[in-house]
Amino acid sequence: MKKIMIFIMCLVCVAGMISCAAVAEPQSSSGAYQRAANADDLDDVIRAASNYLNSNLPKGSKIVILNIHSESYALSEYIVDELISNAVNDRNFTVVDRVQLNTIRNEQNFQLSGEVDDREALEIGKFFGAQTIVTGNVSELAHRYRMSIRALNVQTAQVQGQFNRNLLAGPTITALVQSKRVAPNSDSSNSITQRGNNSNSTSVVSKNPAGPTIGKYVFWPRLRPTRAGLNVNDVFIPQVTVTKDFIVIHFCRNKDGGWEDGEWNSGMSGFYDERLFKLQNLDNPSQFFSPVSAQCTSNGMGRIWTISYKYFNATRLKLEGRQYSGDDQPFVFEEIILNKPN
Repeated sequence: MKKIMIFIMCLVCVAGMISCAAVAEPQSSSGAYQRAANADDLDDVIRAASNYLNSNLPKGSKIVILNIHSESYALSEYIVDELISNAVNDRNFTVVDRVQLNTIRNEQNFQLSGEVDDREALEIGKFFGAQTIVTGNVSELAHRYRMSIRALNVQTAQVQGQFNRNLLAGPTITALVQSKRVAPNSDSSNSITQRGNNSNSTSVVSKNPAGPTIGKYVFWPRLRPTRAGLNVNDVFIPQVTVTKDFIVIHFCRNKDGGWEDGEWNSGMSGFYDERLFKLQNLDNPSQFFSPVSAQCTSNGMGRIWTISYKYFNATRLKLEGRQYSGDDQPFVFEEIILNKPN
């Protein structure tokens, strides 16, 4: 009888061990524990994305987890926070701190949930000395969502990996999407409430961020660059045009007299690649703007006669241009001030 009891107790212990093993959390290839995959659980999908990054990016890399584009600021912020937290705890990468990121976001005037141009994202990665920049997107598909996470090599702009996963509208993602939380400097927060004489009445006054006024800014004398400390006498900025969506810088080759975009003498000789121009906000020196387009003459010399930027909130600027990649003697233009069109 005693032997039978001992045998039964052994069976119970073995069953308990099997039961415990069955509910143990699986271990990822990176060594970090994760919960069992669940297609309608946002946290599990974020964890899977982190595991994917751990497996596809070189260990020890410095990475910037920049932003997640979605219709919900709260959802974007949640995903970015979780990705950063996972990356820090997994200890596979050096991760740029969230506080530093917020500073750059404020200076660059974009949100966690907004779209960021790849070129701008790569410039931010270079600013932090990172090897990889991570961005993402969450889109709604009927009663489901699709999350995409992409890693870009900062130096080559090549895609190092892309993680895609569909998930159901579970409780976490539903609560975040329904949240009324907005970005700290979004349009809804850029207002102040004023009370009139009647303490029960209020009015909302717009507090739009300052930026160049729409119009033409004509410079006289025309802005001239220096190179290696010496004046350059064959290229000038006669005008900057500001529209609702774009800021366009015009060039000409004559110090005075008439000029017109596209004339044979309007472009800068030897300047053929708008990506070699660097426009800096002098009020926030860590903020740079990348051109979105350029126009050139067709004489084979590659002369750029205008470069265009998306509208930005900066009024004191420094423009540098290089004739070729690796040129260590840039053309540095006089300070461009966009205070009042004329």
